[in-house]
Parts: sequence; C-alpha cells; structure tokens
Amino acid sequence: MTTAEEKVNMPGIALIVLGAVTILVSLGRLVLSLLSLIPQLIETLDYGTDALIAFLIGAGLSVVVQVINSGISIIVGGLVAFGGVKLRSLQSPALVYAGSVLAMIPCCSGPCCCLGLPIGIWAIVTMQDEEVKAAFEG
Repeated sequence: MTTAEEKVNMPGIALIVLGAVTILVSLGRLVLSLLSLIPQLIETLDYGTDALIAFLIGAGLSVVVQVINSGISIIVGGLVAFGGVKLRSLQSPALVYAGSVLAMIPCCSGPCCCLGLPIGIWAIVTMQDEEVKAAFEG
C-alpha cells in the first residue's frame, strides 16, 4: 500500500459508513412511517367510505412527502458512500468532492449531521495533500 492509499483509507471508510448509515436510517424511517398508517387505516374503515377517502387524501400527502424525503436521503447517502469508494480507489476526484460536500450539509446527511461535517472536512483536507493529488492524477 502506497502512502497516498494509506492517507485516503480512513476518510474513505468514514464516508462509506456515513453513507450506509444514512441509507439504512432513511429506509427504516420510511418503513416505520408506512407501518404507522395501518392502525389508523383500520380504525378509519369503521366510519365509512367518506372517512376513508378523507383519510387517504390526508395520509396520502403525508406518505408522498415521506417517500420523497426518504428517497432524497437514500440518493445522497449513496453518493456519499460512492465518494468514499472512489476516494479509497484514488479515482474520480469530482465524485469524492461531491460526496464530501453532501456529507457536510446537515439536511443531507440525515441522522448523521453531527458526523457529516467533520468527515466531509477530513476527506477534503486529505484530497489537498500533494501525494494524494499526485496519486489521483497518476
């Protein structure tokens, strides 16, 4: 393992783990929100079709918002993890920077917003190292 590979190993792993945790938590949040609708749906069935339609319209909007929110978090988590993979393999500096910046944005890194900032900064600082720059170019 070269010196550049050693320098990018840990921040790359940190980005991968951050992205994976963001994906898993987003999927879990989506499943839990969908499961929480079941008892409400069953209760609404007792009140007839008008109540059911009103519930589906109101809950439908909530579900759509939750699906969009979770979908965005899953995509961002995937980009962060992919940036970590590319960092460890010393490829695609643009993807590494994109993943690092996305990790630093609090609303993008989901439950890991407190960890995203230092990990993203760590990855970007590592990218500024002369040996790492040379390894990306070579």
